[in-house]
Amino acid sequence: MVPCGPDCRNRQLDYPAGSVVAAGLRSLLSWRVVVGRQVIPGDVGSSPSQQLAEASASAMLAADRASQGLGMILVEVSPGSARLRMAITEAMVNGHGICHGGFIFCLGDSAFAVACNTYGEATVAAGAAIDFLEPVRQGDMLEAEAQERIRRSRSGIYDVTVRRLPDRTVVAEFRGRSKTLPAREPDGRPDQGRARSGGL
Repeated sequence: MVPCGPDCRNRQLDYPAGSVVAAGLRSLLSWRVVVGRQVIPGDVGSSPSQQLAEASASAMLAADRASQGLGMILVEVSPGSARLRMAITEAMVNGHGICHGGFIFCLGDSAFAVACNTYGEATVAAGAAIDFLEPVRQGDMLEAEAQERIRRSRSGIYDVTVRRLPDRTVVAEFRGRSKTLPAREPDGRPDQGRARSGGL
């Protein structure tokens, strides 16, 4: 997996007019990619698929107010994979004095969302489930690593492991099922060619 550096938001690439990347690149792609307090030094992959993954992640996260509001940080991205981090704050603690499971789910879901949107096509969740394995407390730093297991036609399955840093204790396992939306023409109509070729 190649770290996504600041340069990924400055690339001049050609994408289909109706794609999620084309729409996102018209906005300011302002997400900073950091590990702790250090900015990753822009070791950007040269392959078109890696460039597309970086641009797709930047475009989506630039518009993702929920993930930004929870303080999530994009650490790495590559086709079908993503790694995000989030610090557990006082506002995330439940009545038992531990992190509310919904926030852990949100981190897993955001990593899943980035991973399944690395192909330049708008993709959403069809379903997801999570198993909580260890308690998480205020001050913990969590890292969610999403990996694509299968992607066939418009459907995909992604597994996300959520770990506590720095000891990398696994605190949750998340599985998401994705569905790629039918492509649309610039005027909003369904792309008939894509619609005819769509599968599941």
